[in-house]
Amino acid sequence: MTKACMASATLCAMLGACQPDHSATDGDTMLEAVAPEDRMSALPKKYPATLAGRAVLPYESRLSMPADMPEEMRLSGKFTNPEKPLMESPGEFEGVSFISDPAAPRLTGIRFPIEGQPLQGLSGMTAAGDGTFIATLDNGFGTRQNSKDAALAFVQLAFRWETNTVEVLKESFLHDPDRILPLDIVNGGTEKRYLTGSDLDPESIQVVGSDVFIGEEFGPFLLRADLDGKITGFYEARLGDDTIRSKSDNPLPVPGATRQLYKSSRGFEGMGLSHDGRFLYPLLEGPLVDPTSAEPESQDGKPVLRILKFDVAKQQFVSDSYRYRLEQAGNNIGGFNFISENEALVIERDWGEGDTSLACGEEITSSCFNAPATFKRVYKVSFDGVGPGEAVRKLGYVDLMAIRDGDESFTMPFITIENVIKATENHIIVANDNNYGFSVGRTLGVNDDNEVVLLEVSDFLRPAR
Repeated sequence: MTKACMASATLCAMLGACQPDHSATDGDTMLEAVAPEDRMSALPKKYPATLAGRAVLPYESRLSMPADMPEEMRLSGKFTNPEKPLMESPGEFEGVSFISDPAAPRLTGIRFPIEGQPLQGLSGMTAAGDGTFIATLDNGFGTRQNSKDAALAFVQLAFRWETNTVEVLKESFLHDPDRILPLDIVNGGTEKRYLTGSDLDPESIQVVGSDVFIGEEFGPFLLRADLDGKITGFYEARLGDDTIRSKSDNPLPVPGATRQLYKSSRGFEGMGLSHDGRFLYPLLEGPLVDPTSAEPESQDGKPVLRILKFDVAKQQFVSDSYRYRLEQAGNNIGGFNFISENEALVIERDWGEGDTSLACGEEITSSCFNAPATFKRVYKVSFDGVGPGEAVRKLGYVDLMAIRDGDESFTMPFITIENVIKATENHIIVANDNNYGFSVGRTLGVNDDNEVVLLEVSDFLRPAR
């Protein structure tokens, strides 16, 4: 790969000057339609993307542990070995890519347990408004069962394109001292009540004033916290009069679902915020069960996901919802952020990792990719003229497996690409969740880093006419 063109000082300054205004207004909502003749064609168009910068948060990075963090949290990953309930010594178990063939496992080079808490898994991102970004970290090691000692946190980051580095400016650990959460938590007997990946799975994040809203996957739930990570609000997913629950991961002790996700987890993977800051739009990762067929909800033969709507001022879900239609069964969504009143960016991806040039042939070994990445896209979608219950329109996309880098091509061959945000009028930022200990998409034998790329996509970002 040739060296990417680094962002200039002017561009770096622009990153803090082109963020949307999230102050509350009494203006029109973003979903009010414009004339139908102004709409673009319904057929999504492919747009070029050029690598303008790349910053890496190494997988070896660690969180700074608070002094009052429980002692048992200082050695993490103790529950990651499925054949041993609890490991007590560092390095007993070697991580393996969770989509590699069981007969030919691809090692990640990480051995569990590890000292401290890994700073990993960028699962959702939003602009702080000053040129920095706030990202939520995922639940730890992938499941409720193996993440009992993984601390939940969100972090403030600065991307240093000129040095290809990520600077961590602040760490905010999620905690529930006021007992807002109506569920049992691992550290429930402590004063601070730090949350773990066995309690919740944060996947998306938005900031409105001094409130931090986090979309959670296990429930699914919407959480509210302050800027230091203290939980201040808890909301179950609602679709009209229905309560949505995950198939089996929901940690609430009592039943109550009237609509169910077709598969476990698959909650609020993405979450957009309207430009006026009035509404959040949490996007489910998986389809709901169709009550008439007991199959996943679909439209025109393709799975559809629900985009719910939450009124920030009233602190409640409203009845309106929208749909996002996946291109093919088995795809998932990642990040979701608005770029204008009516347009948003959504990551849609397959369940593969690794470049196709290293795909396995007839023989599957640990030195090739048995399920290489083929479908990794950023779609631009429009809510213009879309009524409640209808599917947003896909206007175009950028192929993350075909990014220009001088005379060469740069790819993002990661299984979970979960962050997309508009940086300037001509650039977007895209980042992966590195699934600490369990993903090998970039280099065989080495766990993925959290990679953040700056892409020049001028044509792609032009408003639809």
